[in-house]
Amino acid sequence: MKPNIRKLCVFAIVFLVFSMPIYHISSCISEIAQTELILTVQTDKPDYSRGELVKIVGSVQDSGGTPIVSAIVSIEVKDPGNNTIFLDIVFTASSGTYQDSFRLHSEAMRGKYHVYVTASVLGYPTAKNQTTFTVEMPTIPVGGIWIPVNKLELLAPYIALTILLAVAVTTVVYVKKRKKHTEINS
Repeated sequence: MKPNIRKLCVFAIVFLVFSMPIYHISSCISEIAQTELILTVQTDKPDYSRGELVKIVGSVQDSGGTPIVSAIVSIEVKDPGNNTIFLDIVFTASSGTYQDSFRLHSEAMRGKYHVYVTASVLGYPTAKNQTTFTVEMPTIPVGGIWIPVNKLELLAPYIALTILLAVAVTTVVYVKKRKKHTEINS
């Protein structure tokens, strides 16, 4: 019976010696993995018109506020019909920030657009965030615009032409009558 106790003690000592580093490493990894990523996203404006450039900016930090360098940020933009209109992958800079841009189509749908971002970096759980922006029709005044006009200045050339035409017709009639009158007298 004593040999079994000896084997058991040797096994326990070997197990403790080899399991301590593994336990220590796994606890360090779990501490790192429990740190969250904080992902921000926004557009440069809340409202856009068709054909306009949309700028998307944001940052990636750990829960302690330290910027995360070279994080992979995927960006997807969906229109009001839930169709993907923009898809890109960018990396964060040394400041933990990222930026991207795209131009709206000249016939883009009106309505609310959704920007979905996902950040990934080794040792952290994936972070997700989203924002929205609106595409609106440009405002066009109905019925045109009102410009004050001096009506006399607008009509002056036509009035002058009418007077000139009346004088010309009167002169022609006068000359014809004079000619007829002279022929009758001669």
